Amino acid sequence: MIALGPFVLSAERFSAGLGILVFLIAVAVLTRSAGRGPEQRATQAVVLGVIAARLAFVLANLRVFLVDPLSVLYLWQGGYLSLVGVVAAALWLGRKLRRMPDQLGAFAIALILGAASWNTVRLLAPEPGASQLPTQTLATLDGAAAGFAPGQPVVLNLWASWCPPCRREMPMMTEVAAEETEVGMVFANQGEGEAIIRRFLDQEDLPGADVWLDPSSTLLAEFTVPGLPATLFFDASGALHHIHMGEISRAGLLSRMDEIRGPAPQAHPLGHILKAEIAAAASLRRHRKGQSMPLTRRSLIAASASLVLAPLALRAQGYPDPGEVLNDPDAPVLGNPQGDVTIVEYFDYQCPFCKRGHPDLTEEVARDGDIRLILKDWPIFGAASIYATKKVLGAQKQGAYAAGLEALMATEGRLSEGQVDDLLTGAGVDLARADADYAAENARWDGLLDRNDTQASAFGFMGTPAYIIGMTMFPGAIDRNTLREAIKAARGA
Repeated sequence: MIALGPFVLSAERFSAGLGILVFLIAVAVLTRSAGRGPEQRATQAVVLGVIAARLAFVLANLRVFLVDPLSVLYLWQGGYLSLVGVVAAALWLGRKLRRMPDQLGAFAIALILGAASWNTVRLLAPEPGASQLPTQTLATLDGAAAGFAPGQPVVLNLWASWCPPCRREMPMMTEVAAEETEVGMVFANQGEGEAIIRRFLDQEDLPGADVWLDPSSTLLAEFTVPGLPATLFFDASGALHHIHMGEISRAGLLSRMDEIRGPAPQAHPLGHILKAEIAAAASLRRHRKGQSMPLTRRSLIAASASLVLAPLALRAQGYPDPGEVLNDPDAPVLGNPQGDVTIVEYFDYQCPFCKRGHPDLTEEVARDGDIRLILKDWPIFGAASIYATKKVLGAQKQGAYAAGLEALMATEGRLSEGQVDDLLTGAGVDLARADADYAAENARWDGLLDRNDTQASAFGFMGTPAYIIGMTMFPGAIDRNTLREAIKAARGA
């Protein structure tokens, strides 16, 4: 980021602008004896390149610009495909220079000087003060503790109510946040108190669910951001991917979110191996329920071979034994234990995406009636997650696992140990008994959590939630339509 007095530009824009300026000045100086022709050609090439870069970006995000066509003209918000612009300008200029061969040397020198200026500024631009998700704990508008943890892509918007571009972009950004299921969005107010923030949100009729308070502007200092607004994009590992300075357009926001989102959930390479085990197990369950043809000697041999060979094939590739994944006797199972479709969920009680998707998952399981839901506690969000996990697992003997699960998953944001106790008590869990029951079988429960962690790591999951539905792995949040399609595909496999 480059600060010029009160103006703040991203190093990306400043270096590009300076490179273009140096190129134009160099052409004007080196070709002054040839009149205005070469200078005009250079200017025309630059204008054509900028237009081409903008149009390419608009076409790449056409669905967004069709909703608000005038936003095509909001050039200050950014949104250019630079490579397209450079290629268009170079092709046009090359064609024109064929008629001015005596100017080729001057233009080549100008291009070199412009490129050198661009690259020099880019290399010398100050790096952000931090390159990972913030580690400090902030607070929500309701006073609850809030913090970041790797596992899902995150968009962090730094803003203030006195900042005009912040006020302009906030309605659009909160709309995107309300529709988004895979990328977390946090609006960290810088330097203002709760009363001021609430007054602004009320005046603009904006939600406050994802608004956090940073009254000391610690995030501005941590990332050495010289102005507002600033929008930071982090990938699922917690690494900083990009900082956008100034007002951002809807298309620019969605485009950057797609970059950190990663590939859409798809069938994992081990799907064809899991298929044999899952299909065989489902066949045996359907037979027990009288839903399949009589189990012949041939089908019994085929099912048995699948159940034996699938684990061997997975182990050879370094993957977990599917028997441990699908049939761990210690893992809680909800829904229909004999269901013909198995869903495995790796989750954390503090994971916001797990909580957002939980109602869809449980409602779909209840509506379907033939789904076996295996819950894999994977507490990766810190000490409070481990505390909550042990409490709920300990409540299983008193038949309160499901009640405890629902109580914690119905919350928003991070949890403290005190909040966990209050919520579980309200759900009817005897905390003293839960502690005693967990302690009595400590080796069993700790072993389960170790296996869950080992499996998730071996599968390459980077965070929660993560699902196995039938023979397809989904390393991230999914919406209800995707869930239903995955169940349908698993049932038809």
